Amino acid sequence: MRLLAVVFLSACGKGDPEPAAAAGDTGAMLETSTVTDSGAVLDSSLPEAALDAPPSCDIPKRATCPSETASTMCGPRIIDAGCAPPWKLECPKLASDPVRVLVYNKETEWFHPSTCPATKNVETCAKALGWTVEVSSDPAVFTAARLAGFDVVLFLQTSGNGVFGGTAGRNAFQDWIASGKGWAGTHSASHTEYDWPWFVSFVGATFNTHPDVLLPSAVDPNPCDPITAGLPKPWVRCDEQYHFTTNPADDKANTILLSLDVECPAFPAGMRHAPTHPLAWKRNHGGGRAFYTSLGHTPESWFDTPFLHHVLAGTAWAAGKLK
Repeated sequence: MRLLAVVFLSACGKGDPEPAAAAGDTGAMLETSTVTDSGAVLDSSLPEAALDAPPSCDIPKRATCPSETASTMCGPRIIDAGCAPPWKLECPKLASDPVRVLVYNKETEWFHPSTCPATKNVETCAKALGWTVEVSSDPAVFTAARLAGFDVVLFLQTSGNGVFGGTAGRNAFQDWIASGKGWAGTHSASHTEYDWPWFVSFVGATFNTHPDVLLPSAVDPNPCDPITAGLPKPWVRCDEQYHFTTNPADDKANTILLSLDVECPAFPAGMRHAPTHPLAWKRNHGGGRAFYTSLGHTPESWFDTPFLHHVLAGTAWAAGKLK
């Protein structure tokens, strides 16, 4: 198994960039709260580390590919552990106003082992933030009356067509977005309703294929975007990497948040977008907002506090609530 680097190549455009942080610099620490099996939040938050200087807005490309020796970082598998594996859940803290979120997880083509822990942990951590959460896989939620109660819909591992239940559900969702609301999606959400041109355009790209293996990845998040600011640098994790039918970076409406380093040979050449291979982005479209991250295939992802922060921050941004 090879180690794959992920880099963010764009600058924030706020003055001259500071020198890049050293390889071992983890940047600002995320605040967290420990959640017990009952859902109670324990007072175990970590203070946010003070920064001596503003973070660099220009992350340079890695000069060399990372070491390929870290073949064990995927850790033990929990695929068969169900909704309550014996892992400690550290919920991230987030500077956002309260969010009313519909967590929607209907899958009609692919059925991910990660969907169960993803749903449970997102619901638990969102409620720990004081958010109002409803979980559903029923297309009947896509009516004007039902959607009126939410700021954002999070498509959590959704896949396939028929997710909206038909034309009426699609129309209700499109009208709701046009009223200024938001959508967030994880992983296979980009392989959802791909026969609906408006939704494909709204999301910003459609899944095409991925390598056969889960590649350990080192991620350099954009330190200047609130969705990725404060994440570890490098952010080492194991996940499935997507190739899209079009390069999301070619759509100027997309603000790219995470990208692969296409110079590293572990990612198959035929599946690399060039010169930028995006993993996550945000966009304003159709009168509303959309956030998408292609990460989240593994059950382990949903016990990774930085990844939960990434998803919840993107959801809060899509809701118009991120500070």
